[in-house]
Amino acid sequence: GMDHPFVHPARDFLQAVNEGKKQFPGRRAVVLGGNNIAVETARSLVRLGVEEVIVVHSGSPSKLIAHQHVVKAAEREGGTFFPMATPVRIGERHGTLFLRVQRMVLAAPEHHDQRDVVPIEEVVESLQADIILYSLGQHVLRPDMGPDAQDATLEMCDDGLFKVDLQSKKTNLDS
Repeated sequence: GMDHPFVHPARDFLQAVNEGKKQFPGRRAVVLGGNNIAVETARSLVRLGVEEVIVVHSGSPSKLIAHQHVVKAAEREGGTFFPMATPVRIGERHGTLFLRVQRMVLAAPEHHDQRDVVPIEEVVESLQADIILYSLGQHVLRPDMGPDAQDATLEMCDDGLFKVDLQSKKTNLDS
C-alpha cells in the first residue's frame, strides 16, 4: 500500500506546502508517525481545510516523541491522535483509502522499568482516508548503509529501509 498514489512521505508534503504549491489533499487524512514532522504535517493539513486529520502512532500518548507544545497546538487546531496503533495494511476501494491498524497495549515490565508495546490479539480497526502521509523514521541516512554495504550489521530490506519486526518495532540489533 505504500506505493499507492495517495500515500506519500510527510516530509515531501511539507516541502511542497512550504514551496507554496497549492494542494487539496481531500476531506480525510491520516498521518502515520509520532515525531515532529508527523505532527506538523497534521497541523498543515488542518490549515489546508482537511476536515478530519488523524495522527496514528504506535506509542502511548506519554511516549510521543514530538515536542509536547507541537502536540498541544495540533490538538487545539483540530488534529486527532490515535495512539497505541500500528499500521498493518493500506487498501483502496472506489477511490477511498482504508488503513488497517493493529491496536497495541503496554506489556508488564519484565527485566527493566521500560514497558514494551505489544499487539492486542485480533483487535484490528479500519480508518478511511483520502490521503495517507507517513513519517516513520525508516529512511537510510547514509548511502553506505544501503542493502549492498559489506560492513552493515543492521539487516536491511531490498529497498534500502531498515528491516523491522512489525510487532516489536525492533531491528536485529540488541542495542
